Order: sequence, then C-alpha cells, then structure tokens
Amino acid sequence: MTMHWQRLGFSVLVAALLALAGNAAPGLAGQSGRAQGEGEDADELPPVVYPAIPAKVENRSALVPPGWTIDAEASGDLDGDRRPDLALVIRSQTPDLTASGRPLVGPRMLIVAFAANGPSPGKNAYERVAVNHRFIPRSNNGDVEDCFHADEDALSITGGKLVLTLNFFASAGSWSTWSKTYTFGWQNGTAMLERFASIDTDRSSGEMLDTVADYRTRRLTLGRGTIESDALKTRTSRLHGPVRVSLEGGGSGMDFEPVAR
Repeated sequence: MTMHWQRLGFSVLVAALLALAGNAAPGLAGQSGRAQGEGEDADELPPVVYPAIPAKVENRSALVPPGWTIDAEASGDLDGDRRPDLALVIRSQTPDLTASGRPLVGPRMLIVAFAANGPSPGKNAYERVAVNHRFIPRSNNGDVEDCFHADEDALSITGGKLVLTLNFFASAGSWSTWSKTYTFGWQNGTAMLERFASIDTDRSSGEMLDTVADYRTRRLTLGRGTIESDALKTRTSRLHGPVRVSLEGGGSGMDFEPVAR
C-alpha cells in the first residue's frame, strides 16, 4: 500500500499500522512512489543524465554544475572535526514536463561535502562525501505539490546531524497530506538514518497518525488522534527490521516506511 491514502481506507490503515508495529521494516528503498505520480498528468519522465560532482573543490560554487542552481543549503559540523561542513540541494534549471506539456520542478540532487584543507595554509576546501538524486524524487504530477519546500527549512544541519523533510499534498485525487522528516548521522563515512518522524492527516475525516522511529534506541512510537485535539493515543514498541538504513543505499524518501504495510 502506498502513501496515497484514500478517505475510506485511512481508518483501516491506521489500525493496521498499530497492529503491525512489531513487524519487519523495509529499507530506505524503492522508486518515487504513487504519491508523486498519480493523477491525470502522471506519466513516465524521460531519463536524466546527472552531472558528475568534483571530489574536491575550493568553494561551494564549484559543487554546482552549469545549468543547475542551489535550492537550499546548510552548514554545520557533521564529522566532528569542529569545521563547518556543507549540504546542498541543487536543481536543474531545465524543468520536467507532464505529458500535456505542463512545466514541473526540475530534477534535484543532494550533495554533502566535508570541510578539508585547501591548496595552501589558511585556505579552506570541501571534499564531496555524498551525492544523491533519488532521495528527493522528480515530480511527475501537476496536481501534486512540490515535495521539497526549500523555503521552509527542508534542509538543515542540526546538532551534528543532517535533517531533511519531504511533504505530500495533492490538489486533486487524494484527501491525504503528510510530512516526513529524516535525521541522518555519519557513521564510518556513511550517512545512516538515526530518526524518522512523520505526520499523516486525512483532510476529509480529520484523522491523524504520528509516527516516530528511533534507530538508535530501536523504539517505534505510533500516535493516533484528530486535527480537533492535541491529544494522541500512543503506542510504543520495539522497532524491528533492518538495524542500519543508509541514505546512499536507498531510494526515494517519499516511499520509506519504518513499518511494513
């Protein structure tokens, strides 16, 4: 079952999630889901040749290929050396198009670079440590809002962690809206998922589902409520499934769920 929930199925889905809290969880994998692709304008997008990103650069501008622009950026220490590292989300200036010719947001890439020694004393540089063009999927539906809200702190470095948020809202074809926030920490040179949090709302019934999966403590908390009340009925259980979930080894952040459905 995808994140594209329909009004009549929301209550059933919430109940199923609460019942499945102890089941195996999938990894951060898969293609951009139906949540991004359903609707009258949904179609298969042509392939993109993503440009290579240099392994080491002297400034952040050198990480942005010609024809691409910075959507969001964040600075902070990710590897514990007390130097400011860099995270960028860049976007192609050539937009994708629906089958009917409606312009969509261009493809995006996530780039993470650690601070490094420059070519001479006192000069800073950056070493590329991650490049990902699957986590933020391409938009292929004119009725679905852009999933990456660059002007709403969708990318940040907080407390030594890389934090990314994706959203779903459709103007037609779905009553559901949700947001997913991922917190990654660097472990042995790899960005590993440490915390996943989502808030799912059915705009017709007002039902809400709050999910928090902590991969450090292996705890899963599911809360159920409504938009009319701040109170949630919560259930906490052990988080089963993969012990390690990486950014680079996975796929679309729109598809990931910590509980098998």
